[in-house]
Formats: sequence, C-alpha cells, structure tokens
Amino acid sequence: MKFYIIIFISLILSICSADTCDPEESKASSVKDCDKLEKLNGYPYCCYFKGKDEDGERETCLPLTKDNYDNIKDYIKEFEKDGGKVKKLDCKSFYLELSVLIFIFLLL
Repeated sequence: MKFYIIIFISLILSICSADTCDPEESKASSVKDCDKLEKLNGYPYCCYFKGKDEDGERETCLPLTKDNYDNIKDYIKEFEKDGGKVKKLDCKSFYLELSVLIFIFLLL
C-alpha cells in the first residue's frame, strides 16, 4: 500500500512542479531538459533547439504544433529562410513512455 502512495505523490509532484515550454524562459542542454517541461496550450510538442535566431546563438526548448512536428523539414527550411540557422532540433516521443506506463499498471 505504501508503494501506491509513494507513486501517487511522485506523480502529483512531477505534474505540479513542471515549468512551461517557453523559448524565452527555458534554458536547455539536451532534449531531456525539454521533455520535463509542461506543454503550452496548442503546442503538443516541446523540442530541444540549438541554433541561431534573431537573438543570436541559443539552446532552448521550442514548442511545436502537430503540423510543424509532422512537417519538421519544412519547418526548418522556413526557419532558415527567415534568417535563422538550425544546428539541432530534437523532439522526444512520448509514445514509448506511455507504453511503459501502461505495462507497469498492467503488472500491478
């Protein structure tokens, strides 16, 4: 029973303590940093961005819409056409984590 209470409290703390995926406020060094952030409304993906934009060199978390995510190559081309340079744009998929969580709950 204590095990369930610990898991429940851990889930609540992780949900309540999440910062938002805001490129103006977030500093990141890997996709793991961005994966921990809460998604903004209308942006189901929070991706790690390393590159250059109008503010100079940046490493930050960038929110993406489903359309942008599905057409990531077009999004990068459009971004670079506007004067930016993308060195890395990495989005971690939630599907693997979701399947692991479902498997754990089935075992319980």
